Amino acid sequence: MSRPCPAPSFTPPATLPATLPATLAATPPSARRPAVGGAWLAAAALLLPASPAAAGTGSLSTTYAAGNAHHGNMFEVTAAVDLEIYHLGIYTAYGGTTCYWTLFTSSSSFISVASDPTQWDLAGYGTLVSSTFFVQEDFIIVPTAPIALSAGSSLSLYVTLEGDCGLSYTYGSEAGAVYASDANLSITEGYGVVYPYLDIYSPRIWNGTIYYETCDAGYADLDGDLYGDPAAPGCYFSGEGSADNTDCDDADPLAYPGAADAWYDGVDSDCAGDNDLDADVDGFDSAAHGGDDCDDANGEVSPGAEEVWYDGVDGDCAGDDDNDADGDGFASADHGGDDCDDANGEVSPGAEDLPDDGIDQDCDGADATADQADGGADRGTDGAYGTDGADGGKTGCAVGGGAPAPAWGLLGLALAALGRRRRRGA
Repeated sequence: MSRPCPAPSFTPPATLPATLPATLAATPPSARRPAVGGAWLAAAALLLPASPAAAGTGSLSTTYAAGNAHHGNMFEVTAAVDLEIYHLGIYTAYGGTTCYWTLFTSSSSFISVASDPTQWDLAGYGTLVSSTFFVQEDFIIVPTAPIALSAGSSLSLYVTLEGDCGLSYTYGSEAGAVYASDANLSITEGYGVVYPYLDIYSPRIWNGTIYYETCDAGYADLDGDLYGDPAAPGCYFSGEGSADNTDCDDADPLAYPGAADAWYDGVDSDCAGDNDLDADVDGFDSAAHGGDDCDDANGEVSPGAEEVWYDGVDGDCAGDDDNDADGDGFASADHGGDDCDDANGEVSPGAEDLPDDGIDQDCDGADATADQADGGADRGTDGAYGTDGADGGKTGCAVGGGAPAPAWGLLGLALAALGRRRRRGA
C-alpha cells in the first residue's frame, strides 16, 4: 500500500545534521547551493502546491489569515490516537525565487527549548520555488520519514523557510494554548522564531495544515504482500499492516495464500500447510526428494496403496513387475509372459512338475505322469520289467543282461502256429 501523497524526488543522505552547518548559516540565503556543507541540501525535496487530493486519512488546519511573516515558526502538536504525520502544508509570504525549507522536531516543549538547537532533530529539508512576489502560496513539504506520535504524546515542530521567502503566521493570544483540534490531533499557538534559533516573536499562530494518518487494527505485513502475520496483531499504518491474517511467512513476499507453489523447494508458497515434498498430497514424500513415493504426480500411487495388477502401474511402489502377480519371476501368459498360472507362485516355467497331481507346474502344457518321471520304465514284482507290474501293462527290458523280453514272446507265437499246422495235417 502507499500513501495518497507525492513522494520525495530525492534520496536523503544517510545522516542529517541536527542544525545548519556553521558555514551554511553564515552564507547569504541567495548563495546557498546543494554542495554547501557537504550534506545539507545535498538534493531537493519535491514540493507541490497543496490540494485536497494530497490529504490522507485526516488533516488539521490552523488558519490562513496571515497578517505577518518571518523565517520560522514553532508550535506543538498532541496526538489523541496513534498516528503518523506525513505532510505539512505551509503558507508562504512574498517570494518569486527559490527558497529553502527545513523541519525540526523536539520531544520537549518549544517554550523551553526555543533557543537551544541541541534539543532539536532534523526531520526534513528541501527547496521550493515561489512564483510570485508578495503573494501567499500554499506548498506541501514532505518529512524525510513519517513522524510517528503515540496516543497522548506531544511533539514540538520548528518549520523554517530561508531565501527571499517567509512563512505566514497570525498574531495569537497565548503561546502553548490549543488553537485547532479534531478527534485525533491538536495544534497549539506558538512562536515566530527567526532561523536559526534567533529572535522570538510571541504568540504567533502557524499558518498551515498537518496531514496525518491514523493506524488501523490489523496484522503486521512486513513483506508488503497484503497478507498479514496472524502472530502479530496490532494497529498499523499504510504499508505496514493488513486486515488479513493468513500469511504463513511474513518475511517472504512470494509466500501468501493463493501464490503459485513450486514443489520441492522447501517453501510452502501458497500457505496451504501441506508438505512441499508431497505434490500429489497422498501422504508420502517424493522418492526423488528423500521419500518413498515412486510417482509423486499420481495420488493413487504410493507405498501401501492397493496394487491393481496388469495395468502397467506399480501402484504400491514395491518395485516389482506389474505383470507378475504371484511374484515368481515370470510374467503372466495373458500379458506377454509365459506363466500359465499367475495366481500361484509355485507354477511357472522351470518349476518342478509333480506327477499325476492334476497341475501343470512347469507350464509345458500337460501334467507329468509317473512313467515320465522314471523315464518310461517300471520295476515289476518278479524282479524284471514285465506285464505284471505297476506300470499298467507296459513292457520293458529283462534284468541282468538277458535277451529282450519281446524276443521270447515272438518265439512262443511261432511254436504255437507250427503245432496248429501239424494237427491239421494229422
